[in-house]
Amino acid sequence: MGPLTASVKTNVTSDYHQFSQEIRIVSDLEGPLSWLAGGNFYSDELTAFQNFTLNAFGPGGLSGFFPVEEGISSLLNQKAESFAIFGEASYELIDGLTVAGGVRWTRYKRTATTNAYIFDATGLGLAFVEETEAFSRLLVETIPEISVARSWSKWSGRVNLSYEFLPSWFAYGGVSRGFKGGDFNGGALFSSLEATLADPEFVTSYEIGLKGQSGDGRYGFDISGFYYDFTNQQVAVLIPGSNATLQSLSNAAKTQVTGFEAAATAMPMDNLFLEAKIGVLDAEFKRFQLDAGDPSTDFAGNRTASSPKFSFVGAGQYSAPLRIGKLGLAADISYTGSHYFTADNNPALYEDGYWLANGSLFFEDSNNRYKISIWSKNLTNESYFISGLGNAGLGFLELFPGPPRTFGLTVTGRF
Repeated sequence: MGPLTASVKTNVTSDYHQFSQEIRIVSDLEGPLSWLAGGNFYSDELTAFQNFTLNAFGPGGLSGFFPVEEGISSLLNQKAESFAIFGEASYELIDGLTVAGGVRWTRYKRTATTNAYIFDATGLGLAFVEETEAFSRLLVETIPEISVARSWSKWSGRVNLSYEFLPSWFAYGGVSRGFKGGDFNGGALFSSLEATLADPEFVTSYEIGLKGQSGDGRYGFDISGFYYDFTNQQVAVLIPGSNATLQSLSNAAKTQVTGFEAAATAMPMDNLFLEAKIGVLDAEFKRFQLDAGDPSTDFAGNRTASSPKFSFVGAGQYSAPLRIGKLGLAADISYTGSHYFTADNNPALYEDGYWLANGSLFFEDSNNRYKISIWSKNLTNESYFISGLGNAGLGFLELFPGPPRTFGLTVTGRF
């Protein structure tokens, strides 16, 4: 049997630019009132070429027509611009009791241009394919060049109440309304129906909590509960087609998230720091119907993707002083609960809960200018997946493994 040369391979090249500028005016007042106001401008531009050669599918594996091995490519240019003005004020009603609130107006614009095509991938199964080469081998366009543009203007804001009932002990509660501008499905490959802008998403969040620390600062805690009510949450979904899997950025009509988090820190002795965090999360689509005529695309009741019900992180660090610096040992352990990778809760794209442990031995000089660290990640060499993608229309599913046990040496210098 000769060497296996058929393959499914991808490569991506991109050019990205980003600019942001914010100006604030902050009050300098004595008394119970403080405030700030300002403006923010943000812009970005992405140009990306993505290519997939699917020689493993054989001649006509994508089109079902051309008698050659095929690949598919796309070229995307998308831009975003955002301008916002905002203001916030806080007022101490009585000693220790403070109310704060703010508003923000945002103007957001998203534009995108894309096209995609199937090309002759004969002999390219193991090659890095550049845009010019793929285009020179064009067989048929799957998405003729298409441009979309939309803009939105929205208000958002928050109000919060906090009370310091003991020195360094606070109780707080608040409600806020957030807005995320519409986004474009940059993964569109097979159909113009994929190359659309999703609507903006909105979230109303409620949070209450309690946090504090001991008088000497050695012990601290933070406990909070929250509830998020999403409208039109932007969700990536995959819709099976005849010969390919159509990717879509869709809006879930209603999503609800309820959670609880607790964290504690301790320094029981000099040079020893301990920390632990737990999280409990219930995240579920309440209304999410992709196709009103297809009951199998009703995701109401499904858990949202990559949302484990339980998580835990514990960490510790001890350092021993030396005449020329300090020698330290750090370790952490984490647990990520079971979760789905896709909105349809495909059981084949599911990860059971898993533990990870990391550790490091380090030396830092007395001036905190240099640090040498020998470290290891995933000490137990746990096998786990960090994401998954359904490509049922192409006949396979994708699961992306997390890094195995890894060792390294890091040297840091500050000048």
